[in-house]
Amino acid sequence: MRTAVVIAVLAVAAVAPGASQGAALQTPETQLTISYWPEGRGTEEVKTNDVSDRVMVGEVGFTIEFGRPGVGVWFRDMQKMCWALAEAGVSFEKKNPVTSLMSDVSTGTIREDILNEKVLSAIVEIKVPVERTEEIVRLVWRVEKEVDTVVAIGVGTRCDANGDDPIVGPILEKLGYKLERAKTNIGLGRITNRPVEQVLEAVRQ
Repeated sequence: MRTAVVIAVLAVAAVAPGASQGAALQTPETQLTISYWPEGRGTEEVKTNDVSDRVMVGEVGFTIEFGRPGVGVWFRDMQKMCWALAEAGVSFEKKNPVTSLMSDVSTGTIREDILNEKVLSAIVEIKVPVERTEEIVRLVWRVEKEVDTVVAIGVGTRCDANGDDPIVGPILEKLGYKLERAKTNIGLGRITNRPVEQVLEAVRQ
């Protein structure tokens, strides 16, 4: 995943894949703290949906991205969106880095000790049934007015056998969006490693 930089007042935290360890350097003027965020900036989202089945038929996956390009976002601002989404009963992606920084996923509460830290960009990933598409878009519209940064919405859904999207696309167009396909998964992936449970069952037989 791409790297990002966590910036706090008088502190900088470099976000990158790797070991979760840190080092500190202090001068009379300031204190520099460097640590690592092993999970990176985001996940593969729908790019590997042919093997992950993250977004199933009848579902829509949302990426809500904050701070890009070059503006950044405070965790305390992302907190407002996460609280609203949790109150709406969405499903947060477990592998997402922001989810991993929540002290309570059920309420969308981010760890208190990082609320005053800033990242160059971050992505919240959720999933809901397709019939909730408009509801979630309008929720994001409402909360983004309270957030002091750029907010971008990405939407992922399953296409039909002809490669068309006759359900979610029209909803987004009704809301005023001009649709552009960005990350298209054409279904060439195959699962070659069976789950451990299946392997053990085969051995028992």
